[in-house]
Amino acid sequence: DFKNPTNATFNADLIAFDGNKIKNPEGSGAGKTDEETKAIKSKVNELHYIKSESQAKELVERIKKENFSIDEIKKRQVKRNPFAPFTTSTIQQEASRRLGFSNKKTMSIAQRLYEGVNIGSETVGLITYMRTDSVRVSAEAIEMVRGFIGKQYGNNYIPESPNEYKIKSTNSQDAHEAIRPANLEYKPQDVKQKLDKDEYALYELIFSRFVASQMAPALLDQTTAIINGGKFTFRVSGSVVVFNGFLAVYNDVTEEKNKRKAGEGNSLPVGLAEKQALKTEKVNKEESTTNPPARYNEASLVKDLDELGIGRPSTYAQIVSTLTDREYVELKSKVFYTTSLGESVTDVLIKYFPDLFNVVFTSEMENGLDSVEAGDNTYVKMMTEFYFPFKKSLDYAEEHSDIEDVLCEKCNAPMVIRVGRSGRFFGCSRYPECNGTKPLPKVNNGVEEEKVEPEIAEGISCDICGKPMYIRNSKSGKFYGCSDYPTCKGLKPITTGVTCPKCNKGEISERYSKKTRKKFYSCTNYPECDFISNFMPIIEPCNSCSNHYIELRWKKTEDGFDKYAKCPKCNNESEVKE
Repeated sequence: DFKNPTNATFNADLIAFDGNKIKNPEGSGAGKTDEETKAIKSKVNELHYIKSESQAKELVERIKKENFSIDEIKKRQVKRNPFAPFTTSTIQQEASRRLGFSNKKTMSIAQRLYEGVNIGSETVGLITYMRTDSVRVSAEAIEMVRGFIGKQYGNNYIPESPNEYKIKSTNSQDAHEAIRPANLEYKPQDVKQKLDKDEYALYELIFSRFVASQMAPALLDQTTAIINGGKFTFRVSGSVVVFNGFLAVYNDVTEEKNKRKAGEGNSLPVGLAEKQALKTEKVNKEESTTNPPARYNEASLVKDLDELGIGRPSTYAQIVSTLTDREYVELKSKVFYTTSLGESVTDVLIKYFPDLFNVVFTSEMENGLDSVEAGDNTYVKMMTEFYFPFKKSLDYAEEHSDIEDVLCEKCNAPMVIRVGRSGRFFGCSRYPECNGTKPLPKVNNGVEEEKVEPEIAEGISCDICGKPMYIRNSKSGKFYGCSDYPTCKGLKPITTGVTCPKCNKGEISERYSKKTRKKFYSCTNYPECDFISNFMPIIEPCNSCSNHYIELRWKKTEDGFDKYAKCPKCNNESEVKE
């Protein structure tokens, strides 16, 4: 943090020290051999970035002792161009990021806007066809939107010639133009009362994106100051919008990172000049780490499908729905996590069908279909080229499958793998005539794990048949299950033995939330009793108010975390007895 002679403070980043620019070593070996890459990275690690906290501390102390001044001020005007109108891919991505819509929801709402909305005297289709991978716009629409821009914002917002865009994805077609309002006379605020909340939000997004796509670029004045002192060089950039152009209508949330990088929105102090002396107010050091690639969410998955040429605009939402409906993935906090079923299916498909399950095959298949449509190939020839290698792989997979034939213990018929709420299992192929089931053996690194018998619950018997009970596990936690299952389906909750303080009838038991797997404690009389706690109850009276139980808690210390007991009634704290 520097302070200029007028006592205005601003922040600048260290970009070089001891004659070397700070540079991230990642990606420094592009186009080089392995030996060259190692040599480059070794040099970069040695010279071009701060390697340890001790080195950072040393640099901080050195910087505090230096005298700094502004060595150079650079000024230039930069241009920010508007975004292309929506395609199926980009509207799903933007609706997910900006509105929180799932891909399926976005396409469902867009379908209603396309088919028509009753605006009082008539039913009007508000948008053009929403399944398209083209950014082309008709000449009539261009003329219409340029007139709209001039009327609403002024002629200086109209570019000299219409803006043209190119699609980034491969295998794009041009059957339908980009997604746009069918008629700009129906402004979002004019039809807001005729639309529900989600319809209005999506229509406004489409309307503003289309109008902005044919507006003039935004102009920004960018100022960059280079600050030197001793063997250290700092840089700070700031920019201000001098003409908002398309930003008067629309700004893409994905551009925020680029704006920050360019210093847009940063305001530099007035009166900065070259050779001006600066005072060092504070030196901040922050550790930065290289993170692994982020998990896919619906927006980023569709973005990659589009850019890799996988699928068509009409299939993006269906692809995502298939992944979740078949339980290949779980959606947690809007990101995808693979399930054991998804991993198992993927392993089998990649093992036996490597030529099919890769992005190149899928993209080439789209090209093949296009060649049939263009008349350069025939359907029979293309399918013949695909089918016989596929049949060979299929026969090999069936012959070398790791799963041996399993017979039903009830009717001796072959069993097949099925999927239920608790995961995969063997089910009789004659279902529903026969409902025989078997647990699927667990395999670890190709080796079948030995079956572990469930733990017998000492002194606990089934209320239905009187037989002993096992301690079993479920997604919601542990429970007692009859040892004669599935003949007898007797169940009992495993409790902490602490009587519920709210209803005084049930007992407190350990549970897990379905979505986040977070542990909590609730009454066995739920839903009649809604008692809930995040802390483990202990059967021990409070030494202050004699409450019938206390709770186990944790507190942060310099060495980590220490446990202690706290009474939920009087808040008295005490030590936890072993």
